[in-house]
Amino acid sequence: FLNLAALARSQGDTRQAETWLRQGLAVDPYFAPLAVDLADLRRDESVAILRRAAPTAGPWDAEVQYALGLALLRSGDARAALTALLRAARSGDARHVEAACLA
Repeated sequence: FLNLAALARSQGDTRQAETWLRQGLAVDPYFAPLAVDLADLRRDESVAILRRAAPTAGPWDAEVQYALGLALLRSGDARAALTALLRAARSGDARHVEAACLA
């Protein structure tokens, strides 16, 4: 589903990309990369999408927390954004340390 959504998005078909992502989450709600991509596609719903994904993110926790932090920043909730970005940074994934420092 993730690859099909990426293909649809690369062809400019965001409606089909969203459909693939939502179908993928219906099949496997624990596959957090689907939620991260859906949140990126649907910025108006991004905080809610990522908050639903966070408790079950497992190995993708840093990715979900990082995306949640950015979504919260865009929504104007800087305090909650910092918390999410710090969680991402504490995961030990160096890609997210810089983002937490900048917040």
